[in-house]
Amino acid sequence: MIQERSGNRYKAPKLRHILPRQRLLSALEDRKDRKVFLIVGKAGQGKSSLSADFLDRNHLQHTWLNLSAEEKDPKLLLQRFKEALAQYPTEKPNSQGEELSLDALLRRLRELKTHDHYIVLDNYQTINPSRDVGELLEQLIAVLPENLPL
Repeated sequence: MIQERSGNRYKAPKLRHILPRQRLLSALEDRKDRKVFLIVGKAGQGKSSLSADFLDRNHLQHTWLNLSAEEKDPKLLLQRFKEALAQYPTEKPNSQGEELSLDALLRRLRELKTHDHYIVLDNYQTINPSRDVGELLEQLIAVLPENLPL
């Protein structure tokens, strides 16, 4: 498998010459209605590639965040979410200037005009175990609408 990374923290990796992992793709497909997916594995085992392949094959709208140790700060993580969501148009012209808060993030997510929208936190291990970020994500998961899996 050859994977091309653009260095863009808000884009899924471009996949080239991958070997489809049909069993794993089918397992994800069977669980598309779940609120949270957790794909666990060691570095280099293809977690990002599997996620990107799943989203691509199913033509699913998504927000991709390629995390780094910087996002252990919840305010910076909220800023990254806001930046990632800026690629999707909004009916509210000033919503891009909204404050950084979980409520503001949820308002923005609800504005997305789609049946399903997936949120991918790639390289989550780089911010785990940040207690503050863990609490923020627990709150987010608790109130996420059903059409916004994480």
